[in-house]
Amino acid sequence: MPTREQLESALRNADKAGDYDAAKQLANALKAQGQPSQETVKPTAAPKPDSKSGSTDRNWYDPVRSVLQGATFGFADEIGAGIAAGPASIATGKPYGEVYKEMHSGLADERADYRKNHGGEAMALEVAGALPVGLASGAKALGMKSAQAVPRWMATAGVGATEGAVYGAGTADRGERGVGALKGGAVGGVAAPAVGAVAGLAGKTLSPVIRSFKEHMTYTPKSQSMEVLRKVADDAGLEVDDIVSQYKKLGKDGMLTDVDENFRGLMRALSDRSGTAKRNARNMIEGRQMGSVDRLISKVEKTTGNKADEFVDTVSALKKSRGEKAAPFYDDAWGAQPSETMINLAKTRPSLKPALKKALKIAGDEGEDITENSFKQFHYAKMAIDDRIGKATRAGKRSEAKVLIDLKNELLDAMDTASPSYAKARDLYAGDSQLLDAANNGMSLFKLGADDIDDMVAKMSNSEKELFRHGAVKSIVDKLEDSQLTHDNAKKLVNSKTMQRKLSKLFDSPDDLRDFVSQAIREREFTRTRQVVAGGSPTSQNTQMQKQLDDYAAQAFSFLDGTKGGVVSAVMSALKGKPITPQTIDEAARVLLDNGLTERQIREIFTRSRIIEGAQMMAPGVGNAARGATVPVGAAINQE
Repeated sequence: MPTREQLESALRNADKAGDYDAAKQLANALKAQGQPSQETVKPTAAPKPDSKSGSTDRNWYDPVRSVLQGATFGFADEIGAGIAAGPASIATGKPYGEVYKEMHSGLADERADYRKNHGGEAMALEVAGALPVGLASGAKALGMKSAQAVPRWMATAGVGATEGAVYGAGTADRGERGVGALKGGAVGGVAAPAVGAVAGLAGKTLSPVIRSFKEHMTYTPKSQSMEVLRKVADDAGLEVDDIVSQYKKLGKDGMLTDVDENFRGLMRALSDRSGTAKRNARNMIEGRQMGSVDRLISKVEKTTGNKADEFVDTVSALKKSRGEKAAPFYDDAWGAQPSETMINLAKTRPSLKPALKKALKIAGDEGEDITENSFKQFHYAKMAIDDRIGKATRAGKRSEAKVLIDLKNELLDAMDTASPSYAKARDLYAGDSQLLDAANNGMSLFKLGADDIDDMVAKMSNSEKELFRHGAVKSIVDKLEDSQLTHDNAKKLVNSKTMQRKLSKLFDSPDDLRDFVSQAIREREFTRTRQVVAGGSPTSQNTQMQKQLDDYAAQAFSFLDGTKGGVVSAVMSALKGKPITPQTIDEAARVLLDNGLTERQIREIFTRSRIIEGAQMMAPGVGNAARGATVPVGAAINQE
């Protein structure tokens, strides 16, 4: 076995010759025999070319390993060698322990070289690796009940000592881990509370700076008004998608205040607080309400294809046409004598007697000269019965109407038999009469039952259906025009399934019906807005609205200032010296009354920026992160 002097001489020669491998083996042999003498020459590290820069004093992966060293409390070499030694042992056939020892020794030498040549860089990277670990572990450890039972500095010292001990053990050489743990724990226990306190103070200082910067940048009437709107939406449980969807349904005349009852309440509070907001709200909302009837009329005429003001001309043209065709045959029938059957009906049917009497009046009003018991008198009696049938039908007296219809049919059979010319005239007259009856039934839209209309329309020809729709449109328009403009006029059109069932007969397709019903629903929303914003409301309700406005404004200030706490405390603190300004009220009112907002604008209004809020939330964690950074620093002191 070579002596120490021989090994030292050989080591010097290998070092001078630049034989790194031989020098390393000789150095290990000397180390196995004990500590070398003072004159022993340590082998020079072999050149390790950099893959990028060509530098000979570090590997490209050294910075990465330093970060991992900080993140693993100094055990990166052990972990790496432990993972790699397994496959290497299988490949080489050497024992796992021997391979692990060689790999760990090589990694340790490389790290020592990197620290020697790039000490500042290595330390900075280890600190960077330790920061997130310190932040997470410190926050968790200090949040435990046991930690909260002792002073904060003491708990911080305990966490720092624990992490420092682990780090000291991880970075120490084999055989010296116990001493390394003791030294690392001592440094961590002392440095952590001191560094953490300084960094925590910096975090507390940083938070108001961020808050002040944010307030300076965002505290404007517009920003406060937007935040008030967001708070209203939050309290109402409205997501931005809900707001966008509802706003689109309102059409070109819709405003943001129509979207939800809470927005209406806010608009009322704003208009009661500011003269400008009140004037603008009343002018715009009242003006829109005045056009409600016209919009409904326009929609029903457009979707059905029928104009109400053409109805009278259409009916008059039909009446004229049928009269011209049937006139010659009626003139011939007036010369016929009433039959015995007709006379018996007049004697035995109570309803025919007053009809014959009324016939004289109807004929006289038309300028016709008739005599009693003439054929023409029976014709006008039939017209009187038609009037009664119409009245009974419109009044919903179906049983009475049925009896009168049976009586009329018996009378017509007797008159047709008595005068063939009368039967011919009626045939010519009947075609146009059926159209007129359809139109008149349409005019009874609001009086007839849904079942009656279903049965009626089912038996109509296309021409009769068209006249029925025309009459129904006329009845809707007449009802709307006879209503007060400030009332909820759409309610009577769509407020029940029965009415919507009736309306379905007026349209060619379900889409046309939905289009009209949607317009009616929009008008109902507009009317509701007018009732809340411009109408009279109970005093208690108005008071509550005003209180809510103050609360929303206070919460807006609280959010913009970054303060925490409930609504009540926020009202007193945030409004102190910062009352809600007329400019803020006017801006919020302007947005609520805007009927031309795009989807993008709505999303911008109701979406908060998260950047500054995220920075402010991170500031209090600076202390934990800095405390974690003391771990690699303590290890460096320990190694010195």
